[in-house]
Amino acid sequence: MRSIFVTGFGPFGDFESNPSERLVRSLHLQQFEILPVSFQAVDRFAREPLPPEIRALVLTGVAPKADKIRLERTARNHVSETRDIEGVSLHTGVIDPDAPQQIVTTLFSDWPEPNEGCTFSDDAGTYLCNYAFFQCARLMPNLKVGFVHVPPFENVSFESSRRSLIAVLDTLCERLP
Repeated sequence: MRSIFVTGFGPFGDFESNPSERLVRSLHLQQFEILPVSFQAVDRFAREPLPPEIRALVLTGVAPKADKIRLERTARNHVSETRDIEGVSLHTGVIDPDAPQQIVTTLFSDWPEPNEGCTFSDDAGTYLCNYAFFQCARLMPNLKVGFVHVPPFENVSFESSRRSLIAVLDTLCERLP
């Protein structure tokens, strides 16, 4: 999995331990980063070049009501006024008025169906998950970028989520040119 870079998010709100962070750390990947739930941290990450061997970026975050892993296919040019962990809110609704209304992922677009324990989604939300997905897809045009929402462990066990995420990453490795 040397050609895939994976991110998770740190704690926020009711999640003292973010499931995406725990899952990403459990994979023992060489190429990963845990991002603070902060607009500034996401912007900084999206503008920094990744190592040259990286061909795909998989961002992960928690979807509080999910009961399966969701492979997000569409990043929208919209963000809610919800404040990040630093107290920052973008207040605008639109992430970038000069950018398209949405960006369709190049990472899961050719999959005929998702792996077991997963589902496709075209709604990455309106908070930091969608914001990170949109910014990275827009600012990293030479990479295949996708977002994976993971359920809380109360909804799906850690082990089941871990197996499903590993299956997604294995499938990506097989499909990357």
